[in-house]
Amino acid sequence: MDPTGTPAGTAPTTDRLIGSARADVLGKLRRQIDGAEAIIGNVEHERAKRRR
Repeated sequence: MDPTGTPAGTAPTTDRLIGSARADVLGKLRRQIDGAEAIIGNVEHERAKRRR
C-alpha cells in the first residue's frame, strides 16, 4: 500500500487525496495546539506555585 492507502500501482481518487491531505494537515495542527496548551499549562502551574 502507498501512503494514501491504495494498492501499489493504482491511482488514488481525488477524494482520497483530499481526505489524506486534510487528515495530515489537521493532525499536524492538533499536535501544535496540544504542545502550545501543554506549555501554557506549565507556565500557569509555575506562576501559581510562585504566588503561594
